[in-house]
Amino acid sequence: MAEVLRALTSEEAKDAIDILYPEESSLDRFKKKVESKYADYIKKYKPFCIRCAKLDYKDAIETKVREIERNEGFIQPDKVKIKEADLDQYGDEKRFEFIKEQIAYEPIGKVDQVSMVRQVQIGVHRDYKCRIRGCGVSILVPKEEMGAKK
Repeated sequence: MAEVLRALTSEEAKDAIDILYPEESSLDRFKKKVESKYADYIKKYKPFCIRCAKLDYKDAIETKVREIERNEGFIQPDKVKIKEADLDQYGDEKRFEFIKEQIAYEPIGKVDQVSMVRQVQIGVHRDYKCRIRGCGVSILVPKEEMGAKK
């Protein structure tokens, strides 16, 4: 009976891809960075357009791949590298238009014998619109932070 699992030869190892523990791709690294930056802005109760950041990165990759295909005819994955963008541009206050502010409520339970639900104010929702692509961004600002600047 043939051996099912065996060590790869050096020739086979050159082109092998480990599917159980794959390398972290540049897209994975970008997603981690942009999500970390998004979390930083949300903690400060400021808008951040994560959708635009992801779309711009995707566009940059597609442009780079297209150029490599035109020049070389084929793509070598190690050559697809793009310059890292400044993620703070997606949180710039000039990028957003303030739309409205709504009171945010949370239900706290039903009143006996009546189907009314009591609600308590927990803060406000501040809605913004990205001026670049029209993305909607909403931020929940807790009651304690409501005195802060919009």
